[in-house]
Amino acid sequence: MDAYAAYKGLARDQRAAGAIRLAFCLAHARRKFVAIVKTTNSPLAREVVERIAATSRRSPNSESKTSSS
Repeated sequence: MDAYAAYKGLARDQRAAGAIRLAFCLAHARRKFVAIVKTTNSPLAREVVERIAATSRRSPNSESKTSSS
């Protein structure tokens, strides 16, 4: 899932059908860490980007093995 605010309402305990667990999209999360690396050159953010890339390379269902952003 992306950062669309309406999704968060689905996880509320007050839903008649009960709360659901949200699965966030690594591609969307990765973009935020790439921006941090570009602006601060943070070693921790760089490691996160590298780990997400390694996960993508291992995924048999990954559409793009070498995405740049």
